[in-house]
Amino acid sequence: VLRSPHAHAKILSIDTTAAKAAPGVLTVLTGADWEASGFGDMPRADERMRKDGRPMYKPANPGLVKERVRWVGDYVAFVVAETLHQAADAAELIEVAYETLPSITSTAQAAKPGAPLVWDDCENNIIFEMSVGDKAATDAAFAKADHIVKHHFVINRVTAATMEPRACIGDYNAADNHYTCYTTLQRAHTYRGELAKKVLKIPESNLRVVAGDIGGSFGMKSSITPEVGLVLLASKLIGRPVKWVSTRSEAFLSDAQARDNVTDAELALDKKGHFLGLRVTTIANIGAYAQASSDAFPGNFGTLASVYKTPAIHVDLTAVLTNTHPTRPYRGNGRPEAAYVIERLVDIAAAQLSMDPVAASTSFRPKPCRSKPVSPSPTIPVSSRRTWIWRWPWAKPAASRSAARNQRGAASCAGLASPTASNGLQAPGQKPPKSVSTALAPLRCSRALSPRARAMRRSSSNWFATSLACTRTMFATFRATPTKYSLA
Repeated sequence: VLRSPHAHAKILSIDTTAAKAAPGVLTVLTGADWEASGFGDMPRADERMRKDGRPMYKPANPGLVKERVRWVGDYVAFVVAETLHQAADAAELIEVAYETLPSITSTAQAAKPGAPLVWDDCENNIIFEMSVGDKAATDAAFAKADHIVKHHFVINRVTAATMEPRACIGDYNAADNHYTCYTTLQRAHTYRGELAKKVLKIPESNLRVVAGDIGGSFGMKSSITPEVGLVLLASKLIGRPVKWVSTRSEAFLSDAQARDNVTDAELALDKKGHFLGLRVTTIANIGAYAQASSDAFPGNFGTLASVYKTPAIHVDLTAVLTNTHPTRPYRGNGRPEAAYVIERLVDIAAAQLSMDPVAASTSFRPKPCRSKPVSPSPTIPVSSRRTWIWRWPWAKPAASRSAARNQRGAASCAGLASPTASNGLQAPGQKPPKSVSTALAPLRCSRALSPRARAMRRSSSNWFATSLACTRTMFATFRATPTKYSLA
C-alpha cells in the first residue's frame, strides 16, 4: 500500500506508468480504480446525533482515496506483484503530486473556531455530541458543595502493537462470482455480513470469511479495513489470490488506534467528604474517519459512577475529527478512561481533605452488603448499574470463619464487581437497558470458590474494568489478616 506522507493534502495527480512497468508487477490500483469497481465504502459509525438534532457526520471511507489525503498513512495506491520486494520497489516509482493543506492533530483544539477542517462540510470538526445524566441535579449539588475537586485529564492515544500484524488473503472465483477472504479478525459473522453488503455489495452467500489464528487484537482487528477490500478487488482483476501482510512499521501508520480523550472533571463534596455530584466534560478524538463502532464508547459512561455513591452525575461529550489515525473500541471501550477519571479524583479529594487514599475510597463507598445490588447514583438505575460487594469471612475471627463456611459451604472468595457493559448514565424517567454484563474481581485463596462466585467468575469478561477501588479495598482488608491470598 502506498500511503500518504502528509496529514492533510490535495492529490493533484498520480502517475503509475513506471510502477506498472516494473518487474513482477501484476496491477496497480488507485482511487479511480476503486471508484470504478463499484465497491462501497468501509462500514462507518452511524448511531449518534448532534445536539441540534441532526444525525452524526458520516465521512466517506473508500478503499483508496482519490482527491485528498487526511492523515499520515491514508490509502493512496495499491501495488500487486509476484513478490513483496517487487511490490515495494514499484510503489516507490509511483509519482504523486500533493498540495499540502493546514492540518489539525490536537484533540483539545479541533473544535475551536479557526481550526482547519478535516472535511469541508463538517463544521467545527464535530462529528457527534452527547449530554447524559441529570444536569439540573448536578448543578444544584455543586451549588451547595463545601469542597469542589477539579482536574484536567489528557488521556493519551494508544496502539495495539499486536503479537502478529494484520494480514489478509483475497481469492475471487469468477465461475460462481464467489469471494473467499482469509483474515485476522474478531467477529467473523458480523464481519462477513458487513463486508458483503456494504463493501462488495453482493449476497452474503457469495462470500466466505475464514478466521484462523488472530495473533492478538484487543479491538483493533474487529473492523473491516481497506486492505481487505483491496485484496479482494485485486484478486478479481488479475484472476489469482492476493495476499497482504502488514509490517511492524506499516502497522504504526495504518492500524486503528484508541483512547485520545481530553477531560475536565469536577467532584463536589460536603464537609464530611461525602460525594454530592460529579461533572465531566470530555472531548474525544475519532480521527480522520469514523470506523464502525467508533461511536460506541459513550455507552460505558456508567463506569464513571464506579463503586461510589454519587447522588448526581452529568457528562458532556464532544467527539471530533482530526488529521490522525481513526480510533475504535479497544479492550474496555471507554471504561478504563472513565475508571481512571473517577479514581484520580478520589486521590485528589483525599489529598485536599487530608485523608488517607485507601480510607477515603472506602468511606466514599456505600456500605458493604451481601448479595444485594446497590446503585451508586440515583441517576443510574440499579438494573443498569450494579455494584456487588461480598463480605470476607476470613476478616472475622477463625471460629466465625469456620461457622460461615459450614453454613454456606466452601466459601472463601471475596470480591467487588462493577458492570463492564452498562448503557451509560440515564436521567430519571428513562428506561433501563434490557441486560447488563458484570465483571467480578475476586480474591483467590487456597480454599474453593463458592458456587455463586464460580458462576460470576465464569460470566465475567473484562476483568480489568473493575475499578481500582476494588484492589484498594482488598489490600486494606488484608493488611491485618494472616490469610494467604493472591489476586485472580
